[in-house]
Amino acid sequence: MEKEGKKEIFSEEVADKDIDLNSLFPDKDMDVNKLFPDIEIKRLIKGIEKDKRNIKKFVADLKESEYGSEEIEES
Repeated sequence: MEKEGKKEIFSEEVADKDIDLNSLFPDKDMDVNKLFPDIEIKRLIKGIEKDKRNIKKFVADLKESEYGSEEIEES
């Protein structure tokens, strides 16, 4: 069982090294990876961007549903 925990940690480390913030923000003129070199910050930013996409999709789906017939304000 201990080996499984080590495998999870190793796979997270490998995945963290593969986080490329420049691919998340292609319209930026600067190297975003150099701006945020800390892996914890990269993980946080990647999570926030994923949450933003999920929220936008949820709102779009909500607008299309039967409850979306009323106008939904975007903030």
